[in-house]
Amino acid sequence: MQDGEIIEDRILDDIVRSYASKRLVTLRSFSDDWVHHLTSDSGELWLSGYKTSLNNSAAGAIAQDKVATYELLTTHDIAAVPHYLYRHSLSEQSARALSNQRIVTKPLTGTSGRGIKLHHNLVEARLYMDQHPDSWAVSPYVEIHSETRVIVLDGKIILSFDKSGAVRHDDGLVLFNLSHGGTPQVRSLEDNESEIAVRAQSALGLSLCAVDIVSTPQGKFVLEVNDGFMLEHFMRVSEEYRQLGTEAYETIFDSRLFT
Repeated sequence: MQDGEIIEDRILDDIVRSYASKRLVTLRSFSDDWVHHLTSDSGELWLSGYKTSLNNSAAGAIAQDKVATYELLTTHDIAAVPHYLYRHSLSEQSARALSNQRIVTKPLTGTSGRGIKLHHNLVEARLYMDQHPDSWAVSPYVEIHSETRVIVLDGKIILSFDKSGAVRHDDGLVLFNLSHGGTPQVRSLEDNESEIAVRAQSALGLSLCAVDIVSTPQGKFVLEVNDGFMLEHFMRVSEEYRQLGTEAYETIFDSRLFT
């Protein structure tokens, strides 16, 4: 079972069962409905938690690694929030890039905003990470005005929404995760946001992903790319959003079961 927030009575499970019945595809479920297998005459699809078999394992692993994602995006000239690797030490180049500013530390492959912490400087951040041995992604603090999630499937955007109502963390860090109390607001994307999201998907070799784009005083940047994502909080906002989430999932299923 993958790391991440566990929600009982998932809406996704209801969507999968309804889809299988409506589209007359075969459904087998395992591990208390955490794993689903859908098959039709022309294809099959696995779902494990909030991940699907649309992405290969290597591309998925790269997307989970915040530092690898940042480095790969920058090689494709895609603006992204810097993330540097810390395993007992930082490279000299990374230390120089992070000097004389506030620092954000995150578990390298963490999800749902867990374990994120703001520090006054790099010395403080290093002390904290050394006291909590792990693999860390280290970023300069960025003033984020808004965060937009863009779900991309095979080069096409199937859903986009702002994460509004940001919640201030105990250390002053502002988080936009819906699981932390943020609220979604569906909106159309600007042209540059659409281009950024599609290019990020392509650069990482993913078929399906959620690209998080942040607006800052310096412009728009990719914050993270998620090979697995949940829409549970999104769909619980209203019947309209539940329908939009359902349509997004059905589009994903159709892409592999009816091609």
